[in-house]
Formats: sequence, structure tokens, C-alpha cells
Amino acid sequence: MPVRTRPTRLCYPLAHTSRLRRMLAIKLAAGADATSGASADATESASRYDDQWDDRAIAIGIHSCGHKLDDVRNRLRRVEPVTWLFAGDSLFSDGTGARDWRSVAGHFTNRIRWELRRFPDTVVTTALPGMLAHELRADFEARCLRFQPDVAFLFVGPLESAAGSARLPDYEQAMIDMIGQVRQSGGIPVLNTTPMPIDFADSRRVDHQVYTEATRGIAAEHDVPLIDHSQRWEWVESHIGSLRDWYDDDGRYPGEAGHMQLARAIFHELELLPQAESSEKQRSWVSA
Repeated sequence: MPVRTRPTRLCYPLAHTSRLRRMLAIKLAAGADATSGASADATESASRYDDQWDDRAIAIGIHSCGHKLDDVRNRLRRVEPVTWLFAGDSLFSDGTGARDWRSVAGHFTNRIRWELRRFPDTVVTTALPGMLAHELRADFEARCLRFQPDVAFLFVGPLESAAGSARLPDYEQAMIDMIGQVRQSGGIPVLNTTPMPIDFADSRRVDHQVYTEATRGIAAEHDVPLIDHSQRWEWVESHIGSLRDWYDDDGRYPGEAGHMQLARAIFHELELLPQAESSEKQRSWVSA
């Protein structure tokens, strides 16, 4: 087993503030009942800034060692077709998958195929509601490798932390094994963190944050690209105060607006946002 080194501040600039962010999440949860009277105003504020929130959230320190996506961007600059894979937890609470809106993979497919006109590209989705890392690893050949993905987006769901810290080593090893298998097949693994469910009690929030930090650490140690959705959603929650419209009715998984925001984060990292929108964001970052 390889020797692991602890991520430094240089490898992940926000890792040293994770305790403060975890405490903030707990305080927000504890104060939810006390602030219920203002929830309507907060929700309205969040929806008003849906198109502006990631101007600053995306600009904070994501691009650190081990988290770069240059190799993925280079694939998009080639004329050869690319096979994209979405695997892990589909981030749906409904096991039947019945819905009348696009998932993050659906938004990605639409952007790649119809807006960028990359018709030869293939987008494969094998993600399932509630799938855990060790379950995916046990069936990794059938669910992932047989499609020979050029890029594999691996999603971790909120149920991963349900067993608490006892299963954390198994989770880490499963992720490391899958990263190695994707690379051995010639693909690029891309890790994705999951936003904090708003229905979690304080203890569950801490466990979820621990697994999120573990994902960040794996990305840093093994030089794996990371799209940190959790960090961005935390930024919005702490600055605007409510993300209720981004979650489903149960408050555990991203809803229609949430899946759109997950996709927008991927588009930004891969430089797939429309040019006008990207230019506007750059101006807003400079003036912020």
C-alpha cells in the first residue's frame, strides 16, 4: 500500500479552513428553526442570484496542485471523438428516475452534442441513486471500464457518510482503486464532491464533511482533477443564506436547479461556458 502524505495548504488552499466551514454548516443547521421566519426572503434572495452566485464562488482557490483539468480540456481541443462517463451516485432521491428535467449528465450531453456540435462524442451514464463507492468498485468493469472512457466523472453521494468514520478507510481505498483502474485503461478520472444535504442533523453534517475532506485529500495526494461542488455550495449558503430551491423536496439531493448548478460548475472548469458568459464572469471577478 502506498504511503500517504497529508495534504498541505499549498495542495488545497481551503483544507486548513475546513473546521471553520464545518462549524459554519452546523451553526446554520442549528439556527434553521430560529430563522424560519426569514426563510422566504432568503430563498427569494438565492433565486435572484442564481445566475451570479458562482462569479465569486468559482473564483476561490480551486486550481491547486493535483486539481487541474488541463488534460481534459486538451481532449476537447482535438477532433477525435471523446467518450465521457458519469458513474457513482446519480444524486437522485427517486429510484425510478422518473422526472421531467435534465440531470447533470443530461445538461452535459446537451452542451457537448448540441451546443458544441461534437456529435461523434459519446456520453455514458451508469450512475444509480444511492450507489456507494465500494459497490461501484465491485462492479467497475461492467459499469465503467467496458466503455473505455476517455474521461470518467466519479460522483459520491450523501449516503456514503451514513456509516460514519468507521467505513472511511474502505471508502478511500475504493476511490484510489478506481482512480488507478481508470488511468490504466487510458482515461482521466475526475472526482466530484457532493453538496451538504440540508436535512442532515449536526452529527451527519460532520460525517459528510469528513468524507468530503477525504475526497479532497485523495485528489491532492494522487494528482486527480477535482470539481468541488460542495465548496461552492457552502460559499453560496454562507453569503446568501438559503439554497432550498437547489434541493429536492426532501432536502437531501440536488433538485432541478441544483443539477443545473452542478453542470455549470463542470462547464466552467472545462471552459465550456458560452464566451459572453465567461467574459462577463471574468469582469465580475476583477471588480469584486
